[in-house]
Amino acid sequence: MTMPAKVAFFIGTLSKGGAERAVSNLTRKLPDEIEKTILLYGTQNRIDYPVAGKIEYIDAIKKNSVLNKFLSILTRTKRLKKFKQDNPGTVFISFLEYPNLLNLLTAKWSRTIISVRNHMSTKNGRSLKGLFWKITIHLFYNRADLIIAVTEDIKRDLVDHFGIDEQKIQVIYNYYHLDQIREQGRQTLDPLYETIYQSPVIVTMGRMNWQKGQWHLIRSFASVKKQHQDLQLVILGEGRLERDLKELAQQLGVAESVHFPGFQKNPYPFIKNAKIFVLPSLVEGFPNALVEAMALGIPVIAADCHSGPREILAPDSLGIDLKYPCDDAKNNYGLIVSADMTPNQKGSDKLSSAECELAKALNDLLNDFEKSKTYGKKSLLRSNDFNINHVIQAWETLIKQNENDVIH
Repeated sequence: MTMPAKVAFFIGTLSKGGAERAVSNLTRKLPDEIEKTILLYGTQNRIDYPVAGKIEYIDAIKKNSVLNKFLSILTRTKRLKKFKQDNPGTVFISFLEYPNLLNLLTAKWSRTIISVRNHMSTKNGRSLKGLFWKITIHLFYNRADLIIAVTEDIKRDLVDHFGIDEQKIQVIYNYYHLDQIREQGRQTLDPLYETIYQSPVIVTMGRMNWQKGQWHLIRSFASVKKQHQDLQLVILGEGRLERDLKELAQQLGVAESVHFPGFQKNPYPFIKNAKIFVLPSLVEGFPNALVEAMALGIPVIAADCHSGPREILAPDSLGIDLKYPCDDAKNNYGLIVSADMTPNQKGSDKLSSAECELAKALNDLLNDFEKSKTYGKKSLLRSNDFNINHVIQAWETLIKQNENDVIH
């Protein structure tokens, strides 16, 4: 087998996302002798993560109208096809649904690898948009030469719910520059937020959208704060639900204790200096923020959503029913609560059973220093399994394969 001279990573944007960060890490860690190109949309997109390689733009759409979005599928497909024809022998690896679709529509002109980073049957619900993506998975994903799933749960979902050929799917967990994360975590916290961290802090990080479920954390936090009056909550990220989340905190009477620093290029001091990290998501792929928090050695609590948290925190419990909150410091690497799919953002409603579990887990860690210390050590230990130096070899191997080695 010979390594192709060129690899193209098609991500669309490099702005504020886990997949975008994964591409950044991958391009910077692969050997320098591989000529790397990163394909993006437009020329005005914000770039939040550094990459190693040449950046190319496949279009320059100026207006984000519904008509332009539809037409962009046609124009981008045409331009991607041309790019592939002009770059024979290049392996094209795409990330996320839209780039994956364009990559597959032009699969005839390249070796085509797609990365699936979400539990698609859960993420794409009953909306028209969700139905569209489900149809595209059924119709096109078997065209790929190889599909990279970031968890075993995602692999099973593709096979069981979408009829994807299991032989085409390879599981490669996400990867992290752990030393870099830890070094950045040791940097001084922005003075603007030092006062907040004079009190115990719970922290979460992620886009403020339905998928991340931050309203469940705010509601549980308000309950816990009755016992820990100086407790603070920091929510890192941006998104369309920010106004709703702030309104919820206001309804619950905790607005002065819930903080929204926005997207941070270096979020790690905010996490490192917190007491607990919480992932309250309703659906994930492989939750980067969870592993990054663990790399900083703080205890974590995560909702048992599809997919990722269970495989990270309790890998020996896959396929087993858990009793929530699952608190097993001997066998697990963090606390697990049930995932709550109810889009409840009202301050007046009673806590759901899942929110009560989260409140209990928070209280347990806040009240028991030794337990918190133990889970912090377990976090650090487990995060080492996702060091990019351990994972990069799998990516090198699949990139080195030529077309004759690919399973069709």
